[in-house]
Amino acid sequence: MDSRTFLQKMGEITENDDKDLSLEMLLEDIKGWNSLAMVTFMAISDSEFGVSVKARDMRRAKTVRDLYDIVADRGSK
Repeated sequence: MDSRTFLQKMGEITENDDKDLSLEMLLEDIKGWNSLAMVTFMAISDSEFGVSVKARDMRRAKTVRDLYDIVADRGSK
């Protein structure tokens, strides 16, 4: 999975244009990033990327890159 695909999914989850998102953005600064978006992210990570993201991972993540790294690292194994 490349970063562009990941940002497109993040855009779908948060109902934002993916062109307005970047890996460096703080999650708290993204309109639409809330508890429902977190659960949706976890479900999509599992179903589309084959990566199980735990709640503790979500609590530790501060930026979009943090989430991308979790999915990219676990997806490559």
